[in-house]
Amino acid sequence: SELMIFRTIILPNSIPAMATLAILTFKAQWDNLLWPLLVVQSEEMKTIPLYIVKFMGEKHTDEGAMMAVAAIASIPILIVFFKLSKYFPVFKNAVKDVPAAYYGHYYMVNGQKSKENQQMAWKFVAYMLSHPEEYLTKVNIVQPTVELMNSGSYKSMPYSDVFTNDMAKGHIVYYGENSAKIQSHIREAVESVMLADVSPEDALKTLKRKVQEVLDE
Repeated sequence: SELMIFRTIILPNSIPAMATLAILTFKAQWDNLLWPLLVVQSEEMKTIPLYIVKFMGEKHTDEGAMMAVAAIASIPILIVFFKLSKYFPVFKNAVKDVPAAYYGHYYMVNGQKSKENQQMAWKFVAYMLSHPEEYLTKVNIVQPTVELMNSGSYKSMPYSDVFTNDMAKGHIVYYGENSAKIQSHIREAVESVMLADVSPEDALKTLKRKVQEVLDE
């Protein structure tokens, strides 16, 4: 029957695409600044992007506070990614075994602060990095240390071996001043193929052109 075809063929093959779209949509809405700026009135309802803007002044920008809030704001995105990444397909005996890219966040201390302030900040960073298993079990964030990757807590998690094997073959994505624009163009390319019936070849050509324009700016 048509329902059986949908349940056994169409739906299982659509799950990776739906998982990818869910991640991209969640990230786009989580980072949205304009819409909350227009509709949110009370302080209690303001989103994280709106609070990040408050650290930017006409003559001074609190970069340390902005980085701290931005790092915290990325946690829900990472949780959604790790929850849905198990649905990404990997073909057995594929001609090209292409792993996923990965990226990381790093802690920084403002060099313009006093020496005492910097020392306390580094102590706080050391504390944050001294609880990798708690981060993993309660927040679903991996601190990529040898000790954690070899721990029972990590190895007992579902699909941890898949993640480890893929990361061993993957490459890290470095962020620069144009990364946000390039990331936006990548999202547009993916959505054009998935939602606008654009061929992957045409979407790739458009993406290459737009990325090159960004790099040439």
